[in-house]
Amino acid sequence: MKNEKYPDVDDLVPHKPPMILIDRVLACNLENLSLKAEFRVTEESMFYDELHAGVPAWVGLEYMAQAIAALYGLQGRERGLEKPKIGFILGARSYQNKVDYYKKGTDYSVEIESLFYDEALASVLCMIREQEGGICATAEINVFSPEDPLRFLQEGKRDG
Repeated sequence: MKNEKYPDVDDLVPHKPPMILIDRVLACNLENLSLKAEFRVTEESMFYDELHAGVPAWVGLEYMAQAIAALYGLQGRERGLEKPKIGFILGARSYQNKVDYYKKGTDYSVEIESLFYDEALASVLCMIREQEGGICATAEINVFSPEDPLRFLQEGKRDG
């Protein structure tokens, strides 16, 4: 089910299938830099564990990171950027997980809100909820999105 109000996720994040894990953007507010996305766990989901009929909880950080990428992808579109910028996770604080697996056949929402943002750095409060509203995971994720990510990586190789 596509949300016609927002572009496809693969147009908003710098990932390619099968690494695109969130399904769609449900809501976005560019004034307060918040977003709500959704994903459904299926047997075709990346990282699906057949034995446990779900996706391991540690993948929650990537669901959160992709929601952040989608938010800044939408912001970039507003500014006229054609392609989403590459960003890097600097770290996660206060990651709390209340599930062992995201279960097959269940819809989840990823809700994020920027606590701090400038052109290259952001701190984002993230939460994953079950469709019934129960909280599965929370974290504060810090991200870095340099103006020229490829040059940044090459400089890191040279200096490292």
